[in-house]
Amino acid sequence: MNRRSFLIACSLLLVPTALFAKDKKEKPPVFVVVQRGEEEFEAVDVKKLKERKKEIAKEYKEAVKEWDKAKKAARKAKEKFEDPKPKAPVFKVVAKGLKGEDAAKAKIEQILEAIRKAKEKKQQKKDKK
Repeated sequence: MNRRSFLIACSLLLVPTALFAKDKKEKPPVFVVVQRGEEEFEAVDVKKLKERKKEIAKEYKEAVKEWDKAKKAARKAKEKFEDPKPKAPVFKVVAKGLKGEDAAKAKIEQILEAIRKAKEKKQQKKDKK
């Protein structure tokens, strides 16, 4: 291989990297809106969604353990135990593909406003009867 063909081969190897290295702008993180309860919503980064789901499951397990301890203590003391068992967590993705945390928070406000209006409408119907 002579020097000329070597230079041509090297330049061909460098061309694709030079083309793809053009101003890669960092994209804003993509968020989703997650429903955690009846009226509890949270904006979560898509990359951290699985991690957040595991955290919520862990919190629920700890709450159940505390409830079990309290129930056993009440049995030993022969007292009435009326505390309800903690409800399983709701983890439902309500909105996807929101670019930026501000957009996700705006969507949460929009959802909460829709829930509030629906409750008012339901209450008005109930009051008319």
